[in-house]
Amino acid sequence: MVEEAKTAENKSFQKDWSLGLICGIVIMSVAFMRSTPVNEDGAILQIVLIAPIVTILLVPYLFVYRGRESRTARVIFIIFLVLSLLIIAGFMYLVALAGAFKN
Repeated sequence: MVEEAKTAENKSFQKDWSLGLICGIVIMSVAFMRSTPVNEDGAILQIVLIAPIVTILLVPYLFVYRGRESRTARVIFIIFLVLSLLIIAGFMYLVALAGAFKN
């Protein structure tokens, strides 16, 4: 009984650390992308890459930790997945549109 309580406490502690590490990686990715000097096209590409990075980092968190909060994680994952796909599709559309106007 005591071991089950310690296991649940350790799992909760690990979940908090995992979520904190995901947030830290995303913040560092954004900071790195925004601090490196690039031209206008590169800056747009860097902004587009942020949503897939968050989605990719959320996948292991979703599948490793299951429990009562997994429903919330699944909803957040689905929202990020849809947003990532929309952002990538919009970026591909902009690239194709820009290619049509090349002389």
